[in-house]
Amino acid sequence: MKSQIRLGIAIIICSFSTSVHGQDKFSDFFKLVFYPQDSTIGFYATPDSLINHSQFSGFAKKLWAFNLYLYTIYSNAEKEYQYLNSFIPDSNKIKAEHERLLNEDLEFQTLFNATIQRKFVPDITIDSILMIISRFSYLHRMGSDLVIHMCATINGLDDLTKTIGSPYYNAFGFMVQYSDESSQIIKRIKDQYNDEIDQAKQTLNEEK
Repeated sequence: MKSQIRLGIAIIICSFSTSVHGQDKFSDFFKLVFYPQDSTIGFYATPDSLINHSQFSGFAKKLWAFNLYLYTIYSNAEKEYQYLNSFIPDSNKIKAEHERLLNEDLEFQTLFNATIQRKFVPDITIDSILMIISRFSYLHRMGSDLVIHMCATINGLDDLTKTIGSPYYNAFGFMVQYSDESSQIIKRIKDQYNDEIDQAKQTLNEEK
């Protein structure tokens, strides 16, 4: 019998239409970070750790990478990045539209809110979750160099069978790959194949 693991996923009970310990809207779970770019500004979205007295602060901090994956893949706000980008350099307008997109995105809210309170998604075999985790990393050519690339969107997940639990299995896999422990494991594995990587680099240089 194949070993299985059980992931505790949540279905939210409270409503975000009313204030909960200082948090009164769904968009409080995410924030925009602005930075200088050439002669104007750029921005990106990130999960927010929330105000310290929010009852969801611990959840937001511990599942930061998990929440980032769900936002990146499933939110309308992420899909409308170019629309938001059209308002540069008006950061206030960008923030307002970003919040509106999140607060009106009921489908994403339903998906995301399933991580707030404990409810189990279908079991998944260890082999299956390891397959998902492995799809987030791949060798990537950058000029004459080979690097191990990890990405929430450019990966092999579309080749795998999708189930009702796939968003959460995938988010869990991304969180595992994002961890410091995983980075250390990847480094140890990469160190074992230094000779093969150097040979591949030499071959790439010769093909130029």
